[in-house]
Amino acid sequence: MKHNQDFANQIEKLEAELAIAPDGPPRIDALNNLAWELFFRDAQRASALCEEALSIASSDEYLHNPYQQGMATSLAHLGRIKIEMGDYTNSVILLLKALPIFELMEHKTGAMQVHNSLGILYTYVSDYAQALNHYYESSRLAELLDNKLFLNRIYFNIGYCYLKAQKVDRALEFFELCRRADPSFTNDTHQAFLLDGMANVYLQLGKLEEALAFAQQGLALSQQIRTMVNEVDCWCTLSDIYQARGEHRQALACLQSGLETARSNLYIAGEVEALRRIGEIHHRQQQDHEAIDFLAQALSRAQEVGLKKTQYECHLSLSQAYKQARQYEQALNHHEQFFVIKENVFNETSEMKLKTLDVLYQLTASKKETEIHRRLNFELQREIEERKRAQADLEKMATTDFLTGLHNRRQFIALAELQLQQAARYKSAISFILFDIDNFKKVNDTYGHQIGDQVLVWLAKLTSNTLRKVDLIGRFGGEEFVILLPQNDQTAACVAAERLRKQVAAESISTDAGPVQITISLGGVAPSDTEMSLDQIIALADQALYWAKQHGRNQVALAKEDYTYQSVVQNY
Repeated sequence: MKHNQDFANQIEKLEAELAIAPDGPPRIDALNNLAWELFFRDAQRASALCEEALSIASSDEYLHNPYQQGMATSLAHLGRIKIEMGDYTNSVILLLKALPIFELMEHKTGAMQVHNSLGILYTYVSDYAQALNHYYESSRLAELLDNKLFLNRIYFNIGYCYLKAQKVDRALEFFELCRRADPSFTNDTHQAFLLDGMANVYLQLGKLEEALAFAQQGLALSQQIRTMVNEVDCWCTLSDIYQARGEHRQALACLQSGLETARSNLYIAGEVEALRRIGEIHHRQQQDHEAIDFLAQALSRAQEVGLKKTQYECHLSLSQAYKQARQYEQALNHHEQFFVIKENVFNETSEMKLKTLDVLYQLTASKKETEIHRRLNFELQREIEERKRAQADLEKMATTDFLTGLHNRRQFIALAELQLQQAARYKSAISFILFDIDNFKKVNDTYGHQIGDQVLVWLAKLTSNTLRKVDLIGRFGGEEFVILLPQNDQTAACVAAERLRKQVAAESISTDAGPVQITISLGGVAPSDTEMSLDQIIALADQALYWAKQHGRNQVALAKEDYTYQSVVQNY
């Protein structure tokens, strides 16, 4: 609460200064100062204030005697604010317009800050090479200015960029560089962010005790100096660590604390992230109602403030939650929204890259026209290739189970319908096997969902290696899998099913938690009635699977079309 009061007092002071600022440069400066203070709390108003400052600095009044400092600062501040608003295309245009003005003025501090903002922008859009180019240029200027405080901030940003790029060793190298810095060249806010960064590095390295210690130190410092953005980040990091330790209740408690902090400080981006993470934990614990509730809240808030990346992440999580709850229509709707929004974000990022080239062309056309055209053509060709790769990836994601790499339910059904039609047309044999892991909930409860996922991946791989290339395998949901065996009659299906059952029971699965042993139950059906629909066949196989479960598990049950069942373990 005291932090909120301090913030309110600072805003009140800046509002008063703006109210009495005379027209011209003093008003431009007052608008920019207030905008920068509002940056994280109210990005919409901060953006409006910078746009007003830019409008004044660009007016005809300053045509012959421009206020370059005010113009460049307005562009730089607005560009940085647009990053947080997710408007990357306009952000890069604004920042690239600010940069030559600062360079023309030989204002190294301004240029240093713009390069740092461009590094942040390109980190956000996962263009790590471009991000590092701008960070290193910013660090060069910081060294020229002997600005060790800002240099430490840049080193942290470089470390964070490497962390996002999954280059943990390089991230640790730069974070350690920050930690060894002279205390007089850092501050508590920077230290709080650094501790959180170190926690994330050790989390990725699997050193959970070290990660926990750094995260707790970061949280304590953030609370002490009242940096609410980093406090929320630390709560989220602590949640990730507790989840990795299998302490899911503690992980949820951390996210609830982060959510309360974000809401009490009007930090909407932090609120959305906490809600989304809470929903995903409930989903992993198969608490479908709670998962859907929190994810829907996160989606609603993300839509209110235009956080597009978070929107498609929420749609994907909601799709998975509804699927787990067997509400397939809602799952499909959210899955479609996920693809639509992700494609839009990809297109916007592509547009940003093209806009970057366009702005650079305008700024340097008189000197490097031929070179710019060459680079533009190269980037356009690369953009076409990237879009083709992205389209292929999207198509694969729409038909493939993300965890096991098998056909997802929707794709399996589509392919199975075609196989069923061919079998009816050519009067050839066809059979289906439905199977799942016995007591899989016990595996998750004992070892955690991460180990459960490793078991599912192992089983999918073993099944693929055991069957023929022409056989179709799909993950039907949770721990349930389905197999279609073309040109296989009842006997062949039973042989295949029993062979798979024996292999699974005989092998020990190597996991991060040590060896795990499982068994499976299987229900088979080889329909002779060509009029049976796929739904009817799957339902019959499901009943056979249920029969196998009821009669002791770890066995194959064959379904007959008169809805009687028999165990085939002893016969094959």
